[in-house]
Amino acid sequence: MKKAAVGTVPIIMALLIASCASGRVAGGRKVPVPESQKGTGMEAVENGNTASISFDANATTGFSWDYVLDEEGIVEEKSSEYVSKNHPKGMVGYGGRQQYTFKGVREGSTTATFIYRRPWDESSTVHTVKVDLTVDNAGNVTVVDIR
Repeated sequence: MKKAAVGTVPIIMALLIASCASGRVAGGRKVPVPESQKGTGMEAVENGNTASISFDANATTGFSWDYVLDEEGIVEEKSSEYVSKNHPKGMVGYGGRQQYTFKGVREGSTTATFIYRRPWDESSTVHTVKVDLTVDNAGNVTVVDIR
């Protein structure tokens, strides 16, 4: 039994390496993020009728990500979740990730403008990221451009 399990490790590793090389991640296709947005820790994943967009964040600072859509009714927010990074119990001030998942509603295009700032202080903007999304007639969401 151990030989069978050990024999599968190289196959699993080869599949994982191949999936990374193709830009595929579990549950979808990872979208390349431009160098200009690397400081945000942004990741984008397309998965058929949804697209997930996430950023580094730290809720303990008062800063948070928010977004506006320039064209309503093309996509809708399926979920928004802040997840803290693992840290020692009792420690405070650790950052995490803010993840938004959008579902295709109807065919068309929209731009989501994400802003990282303190919500009560418009002059505190640290990052602004624009993401162009399209939805085809089958409801599939595509990240067309990130800037």
